[in-house]
Amino acid sequence: MRASSLFVYYKVESARAEQLKSRVQSMQHALKAQYPQLDARMLVRVDAHPHQTWLEVYQHPDGIDSSLQREIDRAALSIQTESFGQLGPRHVEVFAACA
Repeated sequence: MRASSLFVYYKVESARAEQLKSRVQSMQHALKAQYPQLDARMLVRVDAHPHQTWLEVYQHPDGIDSSLQREIDRAALSIQTESFGQLGPRHVEVFAACA
């Protein structure tokens, strides 16, 4: 199986972005502590919209298997217990390098 990367995107209320950003960064920091080789990043779409679009990127030298994906999903759910500015669901995409 080829190594895969996980991409998660969603809309964020601009007025509450800083509050949510700190929660997502804490979540990613905890995941990286649990999985030291995990690369976890946050990106924001640069075009101007009333709301921001965020992209979380997760990569690991061995790929993101279903077990690690469940851990990432579980961590994300733990910070979504209250509304912190996320608008709508998280959309998850899994990609692998072209052969």
